[in-house]
Amino acid sequence: MKFDEKDRVDLKKIGVTTLLDLALKLPKSFEDTSLAAAPKDGHVSIAVEIKSAYRQGGMLHAQCRCEAWGQSVKIVIFNAKPWHYGAFKVGKSVFVSGKCAYAYGSWQLTNPKIVTKINEIIPKYKLSLRDDSFKNLIQKYVNLPNLLATGLLREEAEFLLGLHRGDEKSARMLEALVREKAGEDVLKFVEIYNYLKKLNSKKTHFKAPKIKLFSISEWLKNLPFAPTDDQLNAIADLRSDFGGEEAVRRVVMGDVGSGKTLVMLAAALSVYPRPALIMAPTSILAEQIYAEAVRLLPDFMRIMLIKSGDKPEFDGVNLIIGTHVLLYQSLPAAPLVMIDEQHRFGSNQREKINALASGGLWQNPQLDEVESKFDGEEKVKFDNGTKYENGKNVLLAAAKHNGEILNFAEADGKFDKLGIVKIGKLSGENFSEKQICNDENEGKFSETLKNKDESDEILGGQIYSENSVKSVEKFNKTLGDKFASLATKDAGDGRENLSPSEKSNGLKNLSTDKKGNDKIRSAQKNGAKSVNLRESNEPRAHVVQFSATPIPRTLSMIQSSFAEFSFLRQMPFEKHIHTQILQSADFGELLAHIKAQIAKGRQIAVIYPLVESSESSNYQGLEDAQDFWRANFANVYVTHGKDKEKEQVLREFRERGDVLLSTTVVEVGISLPRLSTIVIVGAERLGLASLHQLRGRVGRNGGSGFCFLFTKLKSPPTRLREFCETLDGFKIAEIDLKNRQSGDILNGAFQHGATFEYYDYEENITQAAKRRLENSVKFG
Repeated sequence: MKFDEKDRVDLKKIGVTTLLDLALKLPKSFEDTSLAAAPKDGHVSIAVEIKSAYRQGGMLHAQCRCEAWGQSVKIVIFNAKPWHYGAFKVGKSVFVSGKCAYAYGSWQLTNPKIVTKINEIIPKYKLSLRDDSFKNLIQKYVNLPNLLATGLLREEAEFLLGLHRGDEKSARMLEALVREKAGEDVLKFVEIYNYLKKLNSKKTHFKAPKIKLFSISEWLKNLPFAPTDDQLNAIADLRSDFGGEEAVRRVVMGDVGSGKTLVMLAAALSVYPRPALIMAPTSILAEQIYAEAVRLLPDFMRIMLIKSGDKPEFDGVNLIIGTHVLLYQSLPAAPLVMIDEQHRFGSNQREKINALASGGLWQNPQLDEVESKFDGEEKVKFDNGTKYENGKNVLLAAAKHNGEILNFAEADGKFDKLGIVKIGKLSGENFSEKQICNDENEGKFSETLKNKDESDEILGGQIYSENSVKSVEKFNKTLGDKFASLATKDAGDGRENLSPSEKSNGLKNLSTDKKGNDKIRSAQKNGAKSVNLRESNEPRAHVVQFSATPIPRTLSMIQSSFAEFSFLRQMPFEKHIHTQILQSADFGELLAHIKAQIAKGRQIAVIYPLVESSESSNYQGLEDAQDFWRANFANVYVTHGKDKEKEQVLREFRERGDVLLSTTVVEVGISLPRLSTIVIVGAERLGLASLHQLRGRVGRNGGSGFCFLFTKLKSPPTRLREFCETLDGFKIAEIDLKNRQSGDILNGAFQHGATFEYYDYEENITQAAKRRLENSVKFG
């Protein structure tokens, strides 16, 4: 069932996209407008005739006659507005509803409202839509045939209808639901069933590339260690996926140190000699995966690590490893895309690498994901049609320099005036300032690129302005004429069908046919951020996402409607990590422990919640704390998330450091074999998943380790004590779920940050909803 277009727009504003979304928007209360036969304390509705009225200060006093009660009633309205005096004019008869009480010798209604519907039970929804408008939508769409068509049973549908009906029984049902939870299990079921239906509707079905699986049994036997059963099962899952006819999306989920890298390498070898891609969130992690690949994979596998600025030749390469720099490469068509620590990437980035690997994505050079500082202070996001925080419009041109996308923005917000240009990288940092001009000063614009490297490529530009049509034409002509030759350098990829201005505007077709060019023209005209040049029936790559953030069993059951799951619960070696809560009085013992560990050649990491101290925090910031550590210890290294050199600092610390002071930048992936102790300052500020990731940095090879949770709270939260009692990431995920802190492992691929009003992650209800959905799909 579909909503009418106008209704769809209104409903979307209140978060309603499906019929069951609408049905689950229950009344918060009911207003009873039945006329009261006799006076009483509490809410009443009565018919009155206004006998007299006067103003006193800001109050309206009206003396009325209620024939049903056979006596006078006083009405008092505080902060009366002009319309009140017309509504309660002497001689008028009205129905009023409000709070009634006996005061000063008579019955009195305070701030009543005039009602037009009498002897009704009116549901009050408390939404941004007017109650009468929403009630009309309920009556229009929420009926028994429509609800049954969603897969609900008759008793479930009738329960929902009863709550919306608007009679005395409805009011009693709502009261029983609130007070006694009567019927709540029905609402829990409908809510999770509705959510699963949404996920199922978003699951894509594409043809899989044909893969002749390469035998890996001998390779597995000859490994320098024995894989765990969970690793072997995950590898078997993937090989089964690769042999199917449908492109699969799978999440391989394993605790810290469970051996996900081996599963990646086995998957890559399985599709040999076809290429496989691995995208990692940091260059350090990419280097670690590359080192393991070189160490463990057969010599006949050609492995390539891609770094920023590289312009590689992919001919004959079997495994390509890199960070987000892969998004800006002309990648070979690959049947397998693997994304490590996938929650660190946006869903758009994950989809782009998938599309690029399948050989058909054109990206508009409007750089929707580039962040840069504006006027040296405010951070803005270049997004099509957006007005920025300071109300100015921005002139944007895009260029590729040493493999990185750069952008040029005119800071004064007007195209016809000279401005200072902030040239920013993808990191969002400003690294230089140059001048940019319009066509009246066209020579100066060329000077900004006088030192242009031969590898530079001007992708084109766009101006965002309130009078955009004229400005865009002027800008495109100026910039387009200048850079047409640069943009089409080394052409021969289908752009010969494009005009010079189209070429300069980034119309860089990855397909040689006219149909592809037409798609790009349409996308550019409509301001699309990207366009898929593949036909819908063309094969798509298998996508495998890896995560070291376990999720509870119930959540994996829910999300399996969108992706397949494999779990690595076994560890290749047993970890021995002592976890303890420390408070200020324990600091002396902590320092003694640190000195003893350093004397044994071990390393220490101290994790701070903030880079700079803040009045809102009672914990010292990283910058202020480093003086103490440098005064008491040698070989102290400091880094944080905004540090441009953080990866180099971590490399140097790994080789010769004693103490690392950092923020949570060390949470993901990095291998520090000598790290034995991690101290987490202000541990109560972090979720258990982050704490577990940080703790996973120690004892990486099965040795003993120490994790100290430092807090200034007199009574540390129970969840920290529970965290100290287990090293099992899946149990920790259950604790997090209990505290409502579990995240969306697919990171926004469907409904980001899903919250439920009734459903409470009950496993039995989840299983029942999944069975119902599977049967409805199977049997129609």
